[in-house]
Amino acid sequence: MDMHEFEKLFLIKQNPADGNCLFWAVAEFVEEWDHKQLRRLLGQFYASLDKNAEVSDDSLHARLLMQMTSDNIDYHAITHKELKKKHEVRICKNLVYAGIMDVIAFAYLLKRPVELYQKQQFGENSEHTPRMSIDVFEDASAHGKPPIRLFFNGTDHFEALLLR
Repeated sequence: MDMHEFEKLFLIKQNPADGNCLFWAVAEFVEEWDHKQLRRLLGQFYASLDKNAEVSDDSLHARLLMQMTSDNIDYHAITHKELKKKHEVRICKNLVYAGIMDVIAFAYLLKRPVELYQKQQFGENSEHTPRMSIDVFEDASAHGKPPIRLFFNGTDHFEALLLR
C-alpha cells in the first residue's frame, strides 16, 4: 500500500526506542497487561516452551523454534557475557531489545493474529508493506480479538499501528 493509503488507514503510536518498544506497542492492544508485565509474561513463556516438542512443520510452535535458531543475537547487548546468554533468557531484563521471534511468540502466547508492517523503498517511491502476517489462530478474530498491528523500522524498533 502506498504512503497515502497507509497514513489514511493507520496512526503510528510512537514510543521510546529504549528496548521496551515492542512491549509498549503490544500493550496498546491488550488491556490485561502493561509493558512490564508483558515482558515478564514473555520470559515465563520462553521458560516453559518445550523446545524439543515434535510439532508439525506449519505450526506456529515450529515457526517460533526455527526463528529461535537465527534470532538469538542481541546487537544491543552491553557486555560479551550478556551476548553469550540466549535471547529467551536476556529478554526478561528491562530494556533488552526484542526481535521478530518475540513478535511470533506474542501471537502464540496471546492467541492473537499479528500484522507486521515495514516501510519499503522502491526507487523514489516508499510503500508500507506487510512484512509478516501471523494468523495462526483462525478463530481469534471471530472471538472479537482484532489483530495486533505493528510497524517495524527494519532493524530494531517496533511501534503500534492504530486504526484511524
